[in-house]
Amino acid sequence: LTDRTVVFFGPTLRSGSVADSYRQPDLHQVAQLLGPDYFWLHREHDDDATLRRVATIPDDLRWFAAQASGRVEISDFLLMADILVTDYSDVLPDFALTGRPIIRFITDAHHVEQVNPGTYLTAGELPAGPVVSDEASLVEHIRSAGRGGSPASAPITAPALTFGAKGAAW
Repeated sequence: LTDRTVVFFGPTLRSGSVADSYRQPDLHQVAQLLGPDYFWLHREHDDDATLRRVATIPDDLRWFAAQASGRVEISDFLLMADILVTDYSDVLPDFALTGRPIIRFITDAHHVEQVNPGTYLTAGELPAGPVVSDEASLVEHIRSAGRGGSPASAPITAPALTFGAKGAAW
């Protein structure tokens, strides 16, 4: 993977009710838009409130993505990643310590923040990376970050690194 930009996808566990609007990025669309210069490590929670089991990577996307679940520690995947795609996950402060780009893919903000609160901070209060809710915007920010910069409009800043340090101390 040394010749590819590695994107780690790690959403938060959704306990309780789940919004109808909740979804993960469409891997087929993301793969088509990003192409072979990128590799997607996909980690999700088993048996969360979505009542899904961890999805397998379709055979036609094995060139682009791999399951990042199982017995391997999440910290190992974070060390491999050039870019983190998450939502409200507590992996965010850990990855913020690396200073590498973070992009937040959130399709259910109102539900998570207001209806069935699963976070103490809103998406706008988290100090790391842009928030997107569609694949085109996600890919735009991944490409920007993959060229060696932080995602356009939301570079990793001192507050994000402070957030990472505080999160790591918890």
